[in-house]
Amino acid sequence: MEPHDSTLPFSTDGEHGSRRHARHQQRWLDELDAILSDESTTDLETFRARVQAQLGRTRAALSELSDSTGDLAHEARQCAETYVHDRPWHALTMAAGVGLAVGVLLGRH
Repeated sequence: MEPHDSTLPFSTDGEHGSRRHARHQQRWLDELDAILSDESTTDLETFRARVQAQLGRTRAALSELSDSTGDLAHEARQCAETYVHDRPWHALTMAAGVGLAVGVLLGRH
């Protein structure tokens, strides 16, 4: 697989996406805290509109996060399939090693 291949698992785009989502969550909490801490005399409808807008943005961000997580899992699956196809003996040896390790751990009990 080429280094510039877009199907590499755990790509830097995925890492940046996770950090971006974490920053977004922090911003959301900060905004929600600011809304709740606002001591000005805002009416209930204005407050409700602000909270609903923030919830809408949060739902969109969670949907995007869910989609990117699914994409990452799909990329990892494709990478594993390619590895097994290109190196069947390596994959078989790794599977046997994992099976042996699990067997030894379970045999101790």
